[in-house]
Order: sequence, then structure tokens, then C-alpha cells
Amino acid sequence: MVEWDESLSVGIEKIDEQHRNLFGLINRLEGLDEAPSAETEVIVDALLDYAQIHFQTEEEFFYRYNYLDKEAHEKEHGAFVTRAVEYFKQFEQQKNINIPEVHAFLIDWLTNHIKGSDMKFKGMFTE
Repeated sequence: MVEWDESLSVGIEKIDEQHRNLFGLINRLEGLDEAPSAETEVIVDALLDYAQIHFQTEEEFFYRYNYLDKEAHEKEHGAFVTRAVEYFKQFEQQKNINIPEVHAFLIDWLTNHIKGSDMKFKGMFTE
């Protein structure tokens, strides 16, 4: 289980809260069986929906403050959605999913994205 901590703060409470919630949703995958379950489906759906909401929030800040790196950042969001949807389509079609692999991908991507791309806008936006 990986927890959000202050080293991941971008200084915008709304975005930090969304990051905390994303870690919480991702961590709920830990320990689930790879076999189909209603719980897995609920978590997967919630995670995809919440990621989209979060990306929209960040992108609203990009446009409000005319963030110069917005296009590259949005491409990262798009690449994440594409990869996550591939994993979850596999779950829907085959009704199984490699939970440890998906969990590792999600944690690694989110942590690296925050520490790399999101930290670039730290201090540039206000709520």
C-alpha cells in the first residue's frame, strides 16, 4: 500500500485532495482476487471516472493560468487513460485481471506523474 504524503503536495488543496483519493482507490485494489467480483468492477469504474474528473480539474487550471506545458501534460493524461482502459477492457472481456500488475502500474504512474509533471506547476496556480 502506498500512501499520499506531503512530498507529493503540489500546493493546491483541491488537486492534493484528488491525488489522495486516487491513491485510496488504487490501494483498494490490493488484495482483491483476479477472478471477477462486483467489488473489483465498482473500484475499476470509480477509478476511471475519478481519474477523468481529476484530469479535468488540472486542465482547468492549465487554461485559467495559460500554463505553457499544458499540451504535453494533457498527452500524459491521455496516455494514462488509454493504458488504464486497456487493462480494464481486459477485465471486462475476460473477467479476470492481473491485480498486482495493474496496481503496480497505477501506483508507479501516479507517483511519477505527480513528482515529475505535476511538480512543474507547483506554485504557479492559486485556488
